[in-house]
Amino acid sequence: MQRLGPHVATIVALAVILSAVAGPAGAAAQAPCAGAEKIATDEASRRRAAATILCLVNTRRRSAGVPVVRTHSRLAGVAQRLSSDMVRRKFIGHVDSSGRNLRTRIARSGYVRRSSGEIIQWGTGAQRTPAALMRKIMASPRHRPTVMSSRFRDVGVGLVLGAPVAGKPNGATLTLTFGRRT
Repeated sequence: MQRLGPHVATIVALAVILSAVAGPAGAAAQAPCAGAEKIATDEASRRRAAATILCLVNTRRRSAGVPVVRTHSRLAGVAQRLSSDMVRRKFIGHVDSSGRNLRTRIARSGYVRRSSGEIIQWGTGAQRTPAALMRKIMASPRHRPTVMSSRFRDVGVGLVLGAPVAGKPNGATLTLTFGRRT
C-alpha cells in the first residue's frame, strides 16, 4: 500500500469532513426550509410561509455566493400592500390600483433607496406553496437575476392568500420587493 504525503493526507481528510458536513451534492442549493411544501390556509400559516420564502431566497443566494438579504419592515409593507391590492382588485402589475409605480411606493414608505427591484408571482392549488412559488420565480429569465442580484441587501416579502385573477380559488399571491439603501 502506498503512503500518502502529509499534505495529501490533510487534503483528503478535509475533503472527507467537508463532504460529511455538506451532505449530498447540491444539498446547499436544496437546503430545506421549514414548511416549503406546505400550503398556507390561515394567518399564522401565511406568516410562516412568508418566513419560508425568505429562507428559500437566502438559500439560493447563499449557494451562489451572493450575500443574503434581510427583511426590512418598510419594504415588507410595500410588498404586502401590493399583493393585497392585486388580490382585492384582481389585477397583476407593478403599478398599484392608485397608479403608483415601485419607486413611488418605496419612496412613500420612507425607505431611502439606492436601487430596487420587484417580483410578483402567484399560484393556485399545489402551485401556491413557498417552494412552488420560488421554483416559478427561479425558472423565469426575468425574475431569477433579481433574486440573485448582489446589489440588493434588503427585502420585503408580501404574501396574501388569494389569487389576483377572478375565478381562481385557493390561491397565494407573492410580492418580493428588493432594495438597497443609500
